[in-house]
Amino acid sequence: MSTAKRYMPPQSAKELLDRYAHGERYFVGAKADGLAILGGDSLSGVNLSRASVRDMGVGEGSLLNVSFRGADLTGFGTYDAEIVACDFRSANLDACDVTYSAVARCRLEKANLFMSRFLNVSFDGSRCFGAKLSNASFIDCDIRPFCDAEYPDSRIIWVHVDYRTIVRSILSPNLKDFLRRTEMPDVFVEYMVDSAHSLDEKQLFKLMMTTFISYGAPDEGFARNLYEALHRNGVKSFFFPAHAKPGVKLRRLMHEGINQYDRVILICSRSSLDRPGVLNEIQEALSRESRSGGLELLVPIRLDDYVLKGWTPLDSSIAQSIRDRVVADFEGTEKSPVKFERALHRLLAALKK
Repeated sequence: MSTAKRYMPPQSAKELLDRYAHGERYFVGAKADGLAILGGDSLSGVNLSRASVRDMGVGEGSLLNVSFRGADLTGFGTYDAEIVACDFRSANLDACDVTYSAVARCRLEKANLFMSRFLNVSFDGSRCFGAKLSNASFIDCDIRPFCDAEYPDSRIIWVHVDYRTIVRSILSPNLKDFLRRTEMPDVFVEYMVDSAHSLDEKQLFKLMMTTFISYGAPDEGFARNLYEALHRNGVKSFFFPAHAKPGVKLRRLMHEGINQYDRVILICSRSSLDRPGVLNEIQEALSRESRSGGLELLVPIRLDDYVLKGWTPLDSSIAQSIRDRVVADFEGTEKSPVKFERALHRLLAALKK
């Protein structure tokens, strides 16, 4: 006679979380309505296929590699969440509300998104073939994976797409076709997409200040991500690997850059602030501010708290000059796309002409 214990799916959200805390990850067919992942908590590597997880909430938490295949997620809601590599194939996501979240590398094939709302959401690397989008709304989202997916039906019924979504999704070659599938009139499709294209390079870059990005070599990866994000949002920026001309003396390059751009974004971290090159750029920027009679040129952004607590350059007035400003908080954004986007939006607001 077998002594193997028969699997019994959890019958409540509390039971599921208790069993998860003890190392269990297989919850197929569970009943966990009202499951909440909040305040930086995460759910990772869990199988919730065919489960009932109605009214699930994820607030400032994360879902990583979770299978919701065929699950009932009616009323699913997120805020400031990271949803990465999750499987929502054939899941019921009726009336979901996903806000300020990243839905990256997820599978949404044949998911039901009836009356769902997405606000400031990116779907990077997600697969969306056959997703049912009736009455869905996309507001300030990047929907390129939806645009590039194929749909069994000829129409995507009553889908609302705002102008910010069109701008963020402009690089999709299938954007116009997607908008037509929403039953948007052809004249609106042509006008809105062409208007969005007209903002690229020609007009958008005229609305924002130009920037010089100052950083130390260890922070080049972050600086590159920031440069690319600024460029996508119409900010012309000097980034050394992209714009430095061979043969030009570094001192001259730094001097011209600091004095030609509207603002200097100073990346503040333990890895950058004590670098001689960065200190020279700070001094050059402060000299320009002094010559310009109060110009606020330097825009410091911090990756850790070194600029506020531990930084002690030989000239203490330099540190005080930086600390006397509002320092943008980018700490933790290298590992969190959601935090990066929120910090970026605040920075962009400060760079508008």
